[in-house]
Amino acid sequence: MKGSVIIPLSRDEEDTMRLIAQGIADTRYLRAGDVDQLSKLRLAEQSDGIVTLTEFGRVRLTQGPYGFSLYQRPRAHPAIASAYSPN
Repeated sequence: MKGSVIIPLSRDEEDTMRLIAQGIADTRYLRAGDVDQLSKLRLAEQSDGIVTLTEFGRVRLTQGPYGFSLYQRPRAHPAIASAYSPN
């Protein structure tokens, strides 16, 4: 899928998307209103009480203001990394 998925979300909805992406997918631990909104926007889907991100949801998550990546750990700022470097 190319291009961008521009869907404005509240900070709480983005937080809920990150929780889903990190594996906290049980609806008992997620905000019901956020899950409903994400489902209406087709960014997430529910099945048997478990929530997962759709392909659109994964793309939207990576395009958020924090550049969240499902596959890479965030890198430390160079000044911080050098301060804690063992070398």
